[in-house]
Amino acid sequence: LSHRATHSGLYAHGSYQPLTLQTPNFLAFERAHGDERLIVVVPIRTMDNGEWRDTVITLPEGNYHDVLSDRSAPTGAAT
Repeated sequence: LSHRATHSGLYAHGSYQPLTLQTPNFLAFERAHGDERLIVVVPIRTMDNGEWRDTVITLPEGNYHDVLSDRSAPTGAAT
């Protein structure tokens, strides 16, 4: 919720674009407003034994920052 508070324009006025993934196990979408982008990827079913651990999600080129882990990934290398 703190991200939503500090980026209110992205949530209030941003576009919504579903993202196509190569796996049926996740739901993903992008919000965009001006030069801000937010990509959300969530599992849509419970998976046991780490069966999704090696899942790779290819994202559009860009600089990414994981707001949950506070990690950054170089351009085009976020998975």
